Amino acid sequence: MLFNEKLIQRRKERGLTQEDLADHLSVSRQTVSKVMLVDPSTSAPLCPAQTFPLRT
Repeated sequence: MLFNEKLIQRRKERGLTQEDLADHLSVSRQTVSKVMLVDPSTSAPLCPAQTFPLRT
């Protein structure tokens, strides 16, 4: 499972919208949306580790 897929899953499990997540991470909703669409290793860095602890 790719990072963005895990992030989507965790966001939905917690009932958060992309805007909620963006506010929590202090980024724009558009940034969250872009990360959700592609593997973030090829896009702008986003560090949600404090929000969603993820394991690879």
